[in-house]
Amino acid sequence: MIDLSRVKVALFDFDDTLCIHRKADNFDIESYNIVMVKGEASYWDIMGSAPNKQMKAFMDKLSVDNVELGLISATSFMCTSVNKIEWVKRKYGYTLKNYCTGDFDSKVQIIKALISADNLSPDEILFVDDLYSNVDAVAELGVQVATPMEVVNYINNLN
Repeated sequence: MIDLSRVKVALFDFDDTLCIHRKADNFDIESYNIVMVKGEASYWDIMGSAPNKQMKAFMDKLSVDNVELGLISATSFMCTSVNKIEWVKRKYGYTLKNYCTGDFDSKVQIIKALISADNLSPDEILFVDDLYSNVDAVAELGVQVATPMEVVNYINNLN
């Protein structure tokens, strides 16, 4: 259950959390990397991806409560994280702090570092990801966790 009463930082995964993908059958890594190097954040629009309306409402609520918003996506190189942040800015209206890293294990290390660096209690962080294995592993740190569907239900229950 989502409890925002103590949350100071909310970290969002990108793929199928903030960016809902529709076309995956024609994915080509070489073309993808070229587009990322060129800085074309519209790539996800061309691929038919879309933002999540309830996630936008959730981010609006967090913003009103002065919660820091961050992107914690696994990316292969910096250009990709920059483009993801730009896409989120265009679609959601927020510039997320960049906590992107190379893989999931590094996500856990970034969260641990964030707790120490900002002197946070783990329950002051909310981690939103579509993969249950990621959510379960981060929950072991004492961090609040949610899936996109839990966010959708949270927002829908407010209305």
